[in-house]
Formats: sequence, structure tokens, C-alpha cells
Amino acid sequence: MLTFVPIPGTVLVCHYDLFSQTPLMTKSRPVVVLQPTLKTTWPRTLVVAPFNTLRPVPIESWHYEIHEGQYRFLRRFDAPADPSIVAGVPPSRLAAMANSANATTTYLLKKNVPQVDIGNGLMPSAATAQQFGVSEAVLSTVFWGGVNADYDRLRSDGASLSSALRASHRVHVSAANGSDFTFAVAPKGGQVNDGTVSAADRVRGGPAVDKQLPAGDVYVLPVAGSAKGTIVLGDFKFNGQLVSGLTLRFSNGTMTSMNAKSGLATIKKYYATGGADRDKFAWLDIGVNRTMHVPASRLWGAGPSMAAGYLTIGTGNNLFFGGSLHSPFAPTSNVPNATVMLDGKAIVTNGALAATP
Repeated sequence: MLTFVPIPGTVLVCHYDLFSQTPLMTKSRPVVVLQPTLKTTWPRTLVVAPFNTLRPVPIESWHYEIHEGQYRFLRRFDAPADPSIVAGVPPSRLAAMANSANATTTYLLKKNVPQVDIGNGLMPSAATAQQFGVSEAVLSTVFWGGVNADYDRLRSDGASLSSALRASHRVHVSAANGSDFTFAVAPKGGQVNDGTVSAADRVRGGPAVDKQLPAGDVYVLPVAGSAKGTIVLGDFKFNGQLVSGLTLRFSNGTMTSMNAKSGLATIKKYYATGGADRDKFAWLDIGVNRTMHVPASRLWGAGPSMAAGYLTIGTGNNLFFGGSLHSPFAPTSNVPNATVMLDGKAIVTNGALAATP
């Protein structure tokens, strides 16, 4: 359900399978608003037209072609895929693909092209659900719970947390799994993904115009060389392979050791292609989306990063967030039930976000 009145030209995602029956359209699809509301027969109803990337056959009079550049945004729509299909691809080729993507990311951010990632790694599908160790029905509930957020509360919490991060000097992360880690906050403070590219975001440009749905992530970058301590990540799938108990130790912002209960051999194959930035602590993400409820599963990893109190950590690459690290080796996962302190004040306690971050 929308919490605002979109103007004509606004791009939304319509979940047709909630209301339609075959042979009508029965899947999620981005749509463009043609008329904001019907004030007569069906009040509070929008007229929209769906996008289609396939050329219709035959082309009818009611079809309208959107040319490249006509819409000043880049839509990234998650396509359901089985990540295990890359398990047999040589790490050097995957690194080359990642380096190419880095170049594209740098260009788009430099040109201030608004981007909207629809799915944010959680687009419901059988393969994605299997990756997270849940059913597709459970994944769908998590995904739509995040999309149908209380956006006023999300923006308020995001702004509050971002301000707290900008005013802080040091972040301390701890958890019962042995994580005990600190770093200094970079001057940019926290960047908020509230799912909307606002006019103010367009003025700031760069990472400010790169948003995702479901929304609710607050990203923070470290001062170079400040990270130290131990991070123990939750179990996750890396290119379709299970990695359990990955433990990273840092000193002066650089990883000094990497161990795991299982899956380390898989990680090291890709680590070898990572280049100079592969050992650098890159970013931390704190979720503020309070309508996304994440049921128990040991394989969620970085998936529901936007859920309130969820803590995700990344290494090697922070280009998307305005940083300079660009390693093609950039594993990410969560720190389960973490506690996060800002200059001694708890903003997350055992995985629960404070009432006022």
C-alpha cells in the first residue's frame, strides 16, 4: 500500500500476483504512473502502465517505446538466479567481471545518475530462498514486509542514526560469537537508504542517488587505518558455497588473519584475485526497517541487512558508498545478535535497534 500520492511519471513496483488471476499478469513488475488518482468511479486508484524489456509482437498503437536516456534513472531489477551456477567459473574471470562492474559503478556515481535497485538481494524466488535456508513463502513475507515499510518512521530513524554517527568518534561492535571490533567514523558519517531519490539527494549526487528497495540501510565508512579487533561473521553462501564461522582479525585497518570452520578453501580461491584492497575493512551497515521481521535461519548472511537492528559488515570494496576501495573480492555477511556502541552509547543491543537511535 502506498503511503504517498505519486505524480505522473513516477516509477513504482506493482505486485500483480496479489490481486490478479490468470491469464492476466501475475508477477511483480515496474510500472509508470500515468494518472495520479481516479476521482470519480474508483477513488484512490492509480492508472499505471507496466514496463517490458521485450519488444511486443506485433507492435500495437498503444505501445510506447522508452528510449535510452529518456528516463533519468537506472533501474536494477533483481532477476531470480541460482548463485551456485558460478561455482565452476574460474575466480580470475569473476574478478574480471567485478572489476568491470567497479568501472561502471564509478562512472554512474560520477555522473550522478539516479539508481534504484528493486529487490536488494531479496527478490523472492526458489533459488534465492534456498540460498538463505528458508522457503520461498517465508522469503516473500520478509521481502514484502520490508517494501511495505512505515517510511516516515524509517526516514526518522535513518536520519537520527546518521546524525549520531556523524557526531561520533568511535564505533564498537561486540557479539556473543566472539566479535569485538572498533573503528573510527569517517567524516561523511552515515548514509541512509530510505528508498527515495529526493531533490536534496539529487543535489548531493553520488551515493545519495543510489537507493534500494526494500529500504532501511544506514551505511558508515571507517577512517582508513582505524579498524582493529575481531569480526566473526554469520554463516552465508559465497558463490553458492557454504562458509561457516568466518573469522577476520584486523589491525590498523588491515586484515591480519582469516579463518573459518568450513568453506575457507573456497574463500581463499577468490581472495587470491582480490588485489591491493582485499584486506581492508570497508563498511558497516545498520538496519532501521522496523516492519521487516526476520525469522530464524543461520544462512541469512547479508540478505535482510535493512531489518531494524541487523548488522552487516563488508571488506574490500566500498565504491557504492562513496569510498575508494575497489577490490573484486568483497565478502559480506552479518554479525548475529550484535551490540553496537557509539562513543559508549548503545544504539543496537543484542540485535535490537534502540527506540531512538
